[in-house]
Amino acid sequence: MKRWLTTVLVFGLCSAAVRADVTIVQTTTVEGGMAAMAGGGMSPKMTARVKGMKMRNDVEVGSNLMSTILT
Repeated sequence: MKRWLTTVLVFGLCSAAVRADVTIVQTTTVEGGMAAMAGGGMSPKMTARVKGMKMRNDVEVGSNLMSTILT
């Protein structure tokens, strides 16, 4: 009985961590002919933020910023 209760308690604590807020940042580097045509400075930075069932994506390329919100 104690083992079963301990197992359920550990499972409950571990599954609580899964519901945490998440932030993912991704940076891409563009090199070669494509970067030369674009004039350099083309390194897109993408940030995804998740909180509960909501998500926000930010894409930053140079001085341009685009945001998307999903609910």
